[in-house]
Amino acid sequence: MIRAATGDTAAEITSESLPPLHLPSSRQHGKRRAGRSSGVAGQPGWWRLAVPLAAAAAVVTVIVVTVALAGAQPAARHPGAVHHPASSHSPSESGRLDQEVLGNFLPATGAQYTAGAQLQTLENTIAAACTAKSGFTIPHFRSWAASYTAQIFGDNTQFPDLAKISRAGTLGGGAVAGLPRPAGASRRAVGAAFNRCHNAVGRAFKPVDNAGLAMEDSWLTIVTRIQASAPVRATLPGLRSCAARYGWPAEPYGAPDATINSFSDFVGWVAGYLDGAGSRGLGSAQLERHWAHVFVKCGRATVAVQQRLQSARRSAFLQQHHAQVQSLEALASRVVAGLDRKYGAAGAS
Repeated sequence: MIRAATGDTAAEITSESLPPLHLPSSRQHGKRRAGRSSGVAGQPGWWRLAVPLAAAAAVVTVIVVTVALAGAQPAARHPGAVHHPASSHSPSESGRLDQEVLGNFLPATGAQYTAGAQLQTLENTIAAACTAKSGFTIPHFRSWAASYTAQIFGDNTQFPDLAKISRAGTLGGGAVAGLPRPAGASRRAVGAAFNRCHNAVGRAFKPVDNAGLAMEDSWLTIVTRIQASAPVRATLPGLRSCAARYGWPAEPYGAPDATINSFSDFVGWVAGYLDGAGSRGLGSAQLERHWAHVFVKCGRATVAVQQRLQSARRSAFLQQHHAQVQSLEALASRVVAGLDRKYGAAGAS
């Protein structure tokens, strides 16, 4: 986002040309708190540092962009699933919502974090239905919302989704197209209506946020310990050896050589090479594909150990908090059903 704001096109950016903002909700805050307070090997991850900057810039203008390594985010929900609430949930719909809720608050793997981000898509879709009741039916909203979620939400520092990165050939992040608008409608009017609706939907989801956060902080403390544990550290020599084939420990632009004493350090090193087109003689698209390949290839062994340990511990955690988990899932289902009765899904074309 900072690169975009300081680049040649910064003068072209106005509130009229940008989509309404939906910053990560409080469900994301727990992850960032964990990253700032203890992090991996005691350091805040690169993604952790990016999010507060995005929030600060949003005070100035309504903007939806993110930095490359944040892609987003983030999760055990079904990758790519875009659904709208139903007033009468089938078992498959209810199960999907449960997985999205758990992936949003208690992910153990990158795929779970990615799936958890679909709860943001659901909130946006409900907000679009509300916007339709204000007279603005947003065209092609489902595809826009899916693209928005895929681009914005991810955590390559703590819950990297290597399969998603491999499929996309990108680490995620970057600008998202402006919110679609009906023909003849003012972008400002549509954006204002959508933001009002999104705020209303966010207030409805607040009890779900509070219930999820009651468990999320404890879970993320466990994740941080696992990612700093001896089995994970034992994979780092192999990660460094792989990174050396792509230039490690050298940093771009003459910066001091990098250290890789954690997966977070590796993320930071890769991020340095994504700081602008032209690094290592590659164009921006080539650059992204190249470093996405390096990220997956070199990070695979470390991520595999992290996810195996986290998945085992997550099973025990869910059993230990069975009553809370059931209460959270039931609460989310009631909130979604209530919003569906109020707004339906007419705005999600």
